[in-house]
Amino acid sequence: WNVQEKLRRCLASVLALSGLEYEVIVVDNASSDKSVQMVLNEFSSVRLIANTRNVGFAVAVNQAARASTGQYILMLNPDTQVKPSAIESLVDFARSRPRAGVVGGHIVNQDGSTQSSVRAFPTLKTQLMIILKLHYIFPRAKSLLNYSAVNFDYSKEQKVDQVMGSYFLVPRPVWDKLNGLDEKFFLWFEEVDFCYRVAQAGYEIIYTPDSAVVHEGGKSFVQLPSTRRQMIYNRSIRQYFKNRGRKTAWLVLCAVQPMSILLAAISRLALKLIKPNSNLSTYYKNEK
Repeated sequence: WNVQEKLRRCLASVLALSGLEYEVIVVDNASSDKSVQMVLNEFSSVRLIANTRNVGFAVAVNQAARASTGQYILMLNPDTQVKPSAIESLVDFARSRPRAGVVGGHIVNQDGSTQSSVRAFPTLKTQLMIILKLHYIFPRAKSLLNYSAVNFDYSKEQKVDQVMGSYFLVPRPVWDKLNGLDEKFFLWFEEVDFCYRVAQAGYEIIYTPDSAVVHEGGKSFVQLPSTRRQMIYNRSIRQYFKNRGRKTAWLVLCAVQPMSILLAAISRLALKLIKPNSNLSTYYKNEK
């Protein structure tokens, strides 16, 4: 959505791949920056699905998945650039792990530093702290550190709860068995919900350091006002707990919605006065 130049760089990096038979499908959510025309004019081998309205991330990914024919489905954000042989390595790794339901690779920032992309499943406590901006006041809270996996070793292969959806590989049988992403999510937590369902189905979510992409992070969504972003985030986390049958958590999150919107409106000013822990700051920047 409205990231034409970043999409151009992403597609160029993907189409430089060799050693795999693959297809590339771009779903555009009614961009106004001529992204559709750019893809049509410059990437004739790419299949384009141009929506007339912004249907959200989950719906768009499911559109692409239904149109695809591959043995694996790779969700890849348009603000990423694939490093040489990254996707080949990710697919090879997945093939060697028959119980893998989701595989995520090493996501790095533009300066080459590691971007936080692994975390635990959400709890009501951690989500209340986030939407009420308490993570800026108590950045070293144990529950937040555990949730955001601050001490995670990105140099080692590990089984995890969830990996970031910007670089997210799923074997087609697993995708089809779980019916893809839950389209009740517009954005945020759709991949978390999917990872939870993958784990419940008896598969593994695995992080591997041997496949890397550069990710700028949140370049589409940052175009929206902070209050609008907060409303979408809140709706998504409520849906996540609703899907888990957590009625009390859903009710609590509904109750704090007005306060969270107010805090979102003033948080930018507060951040100028508060210097959060660097690791957590990077994590929340990429998330929100």
